Amino acid sequence: MDFPGGTPSTSTDQNPVIQYNTPGIYDVTLTVSNGGGSDAVSASGIIIVSPATGSYSVPFTEDFENTGPIPSSYNWIVENPTGNPWALSTAAAYSGVNAMRLINHSGNPNGTTDEFVTPGFDLTYIINANMTFRLAFAARSSSSTDQLKVFASTDCGEQWNIRYTKSGLSLSTAGILSASFIPTAAQWRLENVAINGAAYNHQPIVRFKFQYNQNTGNNIYIDDINVTGTSTVGIKDVEFLATVSVYPNPASDISNIDFSLSESTNMVIEVTDLAGRVVETVEQSKLSAGAHHYTFGADLNAGIYFVRFKADANDFTRKVIFTR
Repeated sequence: MDFPGGTPSTSTDQNPVIQYNTPGIYDVTLTVSNGGGSDAVSASGIIIVSPATGSYSVPFTEDFENTGPIPSSYNWIVENPTGNPWALSTAAAYSGVNAMRLINHSGNPNGTTDEFVTPGFDLTYIINANMTFRLAFAARSSSSTDQLKVFASTDCGEQWNIRYTKSGLSLSTAGILSASFIPTAAQWRLENVAINGAAYNHQPIVRFKFQYNQNTGNNIYIDDINVTGTSTVGIKDVEFLATVSVYPNPASDISNIDFSLSESTNMVIEVTDLAGRVVETVEQSKLSAGAHHYTFGADLNAGIYFVRFKADANDFTRKVIFTR
């Protein structure tokens, strides 16, 4: 078997053990040979390796306006065994123009379970964590038993714990509708996911899985996923965070970083890609008190990146998008 990107990259063992050191999505190829020749079959994207720390710092809002393609790398994962998948749609949104939508009115058989998994959120310095999202859904009959569940995981999806569930008419935000459902502005509802506990506070990575079980339901929409909490960093760190500005975002050329320091501080500023690889080091030195300005990104390709600030005990990131 061939495991490009893994160690070892090839194996003839019946149950091979392969290590992947870089986050990403990887293919596997099985080759079988005998006296009559050989044949090979490949499975694309069968292995997903996530980073050990969440890509997004908190507070964070995902409004699906600048996510890039979904699914994408290890960040957004869509599971679709049959029928229609969860996908970005411009048919309706609570804010902006994009939302996640699953078409159930036609083409999605009863009994189908469809899922999408969010990127990881870094709650290392967070207590009183909370997650909310906007939901729009219509039942197609009074006997519909469609169900939406939201799970949370702190081990990259090895184990999932259910944190939210609604079904049938209690799930519906628009009553019963036989026609294909497209929500109005008044047909969205704010939903809360319970993550305020020791299992999720202070965790370096928390991911969420949205799971819909189809049983004669109508279309369902998800928008504005918000992860919030109370920061446990010190007063000086909070003052620093309040001054940080990364702009423009999205950027078509270069982007800027502005911030102020009340006292001399050891500072590292790095730009990483979606796989967590450092693609540009902006600063790595002891900075004096006062205002500081940097530019970055001149040599970066179009895509999503993260600016990581490490200042003494503080460590946080800001997402930035280059459109080119």
